[in-house]
Parts: sequence; structure tokens; C-alpha cells
Amino acid sequence: MKITGLKIAIFIFVMAYLFSSEVLSQDVHFTQIQATPLLMNPAGTGVSDYDFRVVNNYRNQWRSIEAPFNTYSISADRKLFVGKRAVGLGACYVHDLSSANHFVADKTYLSASYAVFFHNHQFVAGIQPGIVFRSFDQDDLTFGSQFNTVDGSFDPSMPSFEQLQADKLHFFDLNAGLMWRALMSKYKPSAGFAVFHINRPVESFLENNEDERLSLRYNLHANILIPLTGRLDLIPMTLYSTTSGAHEFIGGSMLDYSFDDVSRSVRNLYASALLRVNPFNNFDAVMLGCGMRILKFDLFVSYDINVSTLRKATNFYGAFEISLIYQHLNKRSFKIAEPCYML
Repeated sequence: MKITGLKIAIFIFVMAYLFSSEVLSQDVHFTQIQATPLLMNPAGTGVSDYDFRVVNNYRNQWRSIEAPFNTYSISADRKLFVGKRAVGLGACYVHDLSSANHFVADKTYLSASYAVFFHNHQFVAGIQPGIVFRSFDQDDLTFGSQFNTVDGSFDPSMPSFEQLQADKLHFFDLNAGLMWRALMSKYKPSAGFAVFHINRPVESFLENNEDERLSLRYNLHANILIPLTGRLDLIPMTLYSTTSGAHEFIGGSMLDYSFDDVSRSVRNLYASALLRVNPFNNFDAVMLGCGMRILKFDLFVSYDINVSTLRKATNFYGAFEISLIYQHLNKRSFKIAEPCYML
């Protein structure tokens, strides 16, 4: 039986779903998994049809509840050629503001990847060291010990009896990953695996916190580009993430329509529909998005419609997300003979 690129991609998606089962994670995550290459897998550094890329992301979640979450990120990466090898270099920064209690996380990572080629297959390994700063505002917090039993109110002047060593901390963090891409007939499948917090850093504001180490988090992702017509491509995509017994599965597809008039400012139109699931437990959100490529910029907007049990409080409102990507291709890249460079 002949094994085609489409059959391989179907196998990857089925296996990703079978091994999924519910999700909750301390790490930031975005709906637009196609627009967060360095956050999803360090091996994605420099892995692009372009030589240079800058990605901006913004996510606002739970605005319908009193304490919304806001996440900002920016990353830049570049692909370099060393003979018949490709090296990717990049960096990313994430600012995450969680809840009205002002829990803040600032993360800065450097990324590097190295790719080798075998016929029409590309194999990439990546590493991502970084520094994480976390802080919170103690003035906005109340504890059970500050409950005034006389008048039934909270009195922040009463002692909390919490053994907090500080309201700020920082630690070194290390991530790594692998990726595979290929060109099989007219299909372009891709899959990757990443591990986060390899060094298991301590993340706790409490004293005697050596046991409060970050758990390993694993990402398994895949996608495939399927040409439907000369101008329309279908791109099914999936991401499975797990940490400390919590699991998340995101799956869906994106449509990419390209215009044949290269003189147009608008080069492509995008539309996507994805589903976030806590597998074997409950559905979390339906995510719808649209976007366009304007010259060298990709602009994409999406919205998460909350369908979990929390919908009674959110009234189905979830998260708004926007990404802006700048991508540049050097003229030298057109002269590269290796076909997998331009997957």
C-alpha cells in the first residue's frame, strides 16, 4: 500500500486525539496556535517560508468577569543558511497580567534551532533558555484569617499569618523541542514535540518552597497544508498539551485564499474554526477567526466562545485575541536549490 502525505497526517491527528484527555496550565497559551511558533515549540525558531519574522500577540480573557486576564507577547526569529544546513535564531518576551490581584509574569527567552534535511524531509531540534520574573500586589489580597467575625467583613489590617518570603521572584527556565516537516506530493505535513520547564524551577512565594517546583509540560502539535484549488488551501491543525495530569486539546482548520494579482495590497484572506476540549470531560470553547495578508504583514483576529460550565457566569463570552506578523524573504533565498528550505 502506498503511504501518502495525507495518510501520514491523518495518522498524526488521530494519535494526538487518542492520547488527549483535559487542560489546566499555569503557562500562558493562545488560541491562534498558527501565530505563536516560538511559544508552542522552540524548534519552530526560524522554521518558516520566510527568512525573518516578527510576531506580536495580544489576548484578553474573561472580560465578562470582574478580573480579566491580559497577555502580551512579541517574538522575532531569523533563518540562516550554513552550507546545506539551516540555523534559526530568535527571542521572545511575554507579559501576563492575571486577575485583579495583579499577579504579573514577565518571561524572556532566547531560542536557537538546527535543521537537517533528508530528501524531502526536514528535521529540526531547538532549545530555549530564559528568565522568568513573577510578582503580585499584596495590598490587593485578603486571607481567611482577616475575616472579622464581629461585623462579618474583611479587615486587611489584621495579620494574614501567611509565610510569604517576598512578593517578587525570578528563576531560570529551560525548554526544548523537535519538529518534522515534509513535502509529499502536493501535501505539506508538519509535526512537533516540545518539553517545557526541563530544569523544574521553584515557583513559589512561600517560605520552605523547595517542593513547589514547576511540573514538566509537554506539547504535541501537527498540521498539514492541503491544496483544494489553485488559490485555496485547507490547513487542519491540532495542539495537545499536558502537565501534572491536566490536559488540553485544540483542533480545527484554517482556510487560506490567495489572490493571483501580485500588485494587490491584500495578498491573502484567512478564516479559521477551532475547538478547545478537555477531552473525555467537557468542551471548553469554540474559536472563530479571520484575517488577511497585507503586503508583508499577516493580521489575524479571533474570538473564543465559552461553552464550558462557566458559561453561566460568562454568558458565553470568552477571549479576544489579535496577532500581527511581519515576514520578510531575502532575494538570496530564491537561489537555494534545496527544496525543503522553502517548505
